[in-house]
Amino acid sequence: MTDLSVHSIHAWITKHFIKNERGEPIEFRNHLFLYDIYSDFSQKIVCYKAAQVGFTTAAILKLFWAIKHRKMDAIYTMPTQSDAYGVLVKGKVNRLLAENPILKSYVKDSNAIEQKTIGSNIVYFMGTFTEQEALAVTSDWNIYDEEDRSDQTIIQQYASRLQHSKFRWEHHFSNPSVEGNGVSRYWPLSDQKHWFIKCHACQKEQYLMWPESIDTERQCYQCKD
Repeated sequence: MTDLSVHSIHAWITKHFIKNERGEPIEFRNHLFLYDIYSDFSQKIVCYKAAQVGFTTAAILKLFWAIKHRKMDAIYTMPTQSDAYGVLVKGKVNRLLAENPILKSYVKDSNAIEQKTIGSNIVYFMGTFTEQEALAVTSDWNIYDEEDRSDQTIIQQYASRLQHSKFRWEHHFSNPSVEGNGVSRYWPLSDQKHWFIKCHACQKEQYLMWPESIDTERQCYQCKD
């Protein structure tokens, strides 16, 4: 019988009862917008995201699943080295390993901070304010987390680490800052998918926009019509 968890991350999540770093089961009933994001392994992805929506957890789980089943080396960046080691690895990655025995079984060096070895492949966790870091390793897949707060010049240097890869995946995501910086540089080049919601009053489907969707006086969302 074919093991669907090798081919589908959703089957893998179900089969192994994958939990988030707080020990809560990964579910999509109240986070339906994340379902397609988990499924998307396009070569190039860019995402404008809000804070605290589960995106970093999704990126880490996708990362470990893909490295295991697609045999890739990867670089995962945060703005600073302390963000990478403290916030990401200690606050997210190591806690996910502790909550999920299947993940821990993949990793040979679960206590390492700078990198994790999965089979014959490695994921490196790095900051963006040290030029030497960006030049040190090669990669098949770069994930730039909180890109708008990162050093944009170093991000470009990380991109050069993909030159000899057959994959050359790059995934950019961040809380947006100003036009021309970070993820806004890539969004116009994408297919610009939006998550649509339905207004309870007029029943019209629409996606949230700033400032049209926000009533600043009442401090709530509002219909754009």
